[in-house]
Amino acid sequence: FCLANPSASQYNDNGESGSFDQPFVLCNAQQLKSIRAACATDGDKAYILGANIDLTNEYGSSQSICTSPDTFTGVFDGRGYTISSLTGDALIRDASDGAVIKNLSVYTKDRSTSSTGHGNLIRSGVDITVHEVHGYGDFDGHVSSGGILGTSDDSIISHSSYTGNVFGPYQIGGIVANIDHILNESQYYGYA
Repeated sequence: FCLANPSASQYNDNGESGSFDQPFVLCNAQQLKSIRAACATDGDKAYILGANIDLTNEYGSSQSICTSPDTFTGVFDGRGYTISSLTGDALIRDASDGAVIKNLSVYTKDRSTSSTGHGNLIRSGVDITVHEVHGYGDFDGHVSSGGILGTSDDSIISHSSYTGNVFGPYQIGGIVANIDHILNESQYYGYA
């Protein structure tokens, strides 16, 4: 997937349409960063990882995919690849309206927040599906903080795991802090 133009700096430089049949392929840190503010136009598109992506010295505060006020409503399929050294804000700030995040491992580094309702990998979600997502690393959260997801309504988390410690004053969870729907066959290894 990443052989056509692996050094392209924008997520849409390889000719894909972002449809479910022809998703945007993310091959490097620059391409991943380029979708952070794209939700106004491409938040409902499909994205897949085409390689492991190391964010060492690349990803800082407030650089999540889909920054406020827009939310991610598409598909983010890691295809079994890993994003490592995530710092700053969550990988996906807010997801909703049937968004799917799946087949992904994320290693975080020195993640902390003073915001309420914050997840280490996904800040918050409404009507989303999280499947086969695995997070690693300690997270110093605040009220309603979770290892994968902070707060969630009408969502499904399945076959996912989080390994690491989640800290906060109260309403914290190893996988999710608050969920109003289904948590299925997921595991947490650490202290919350």
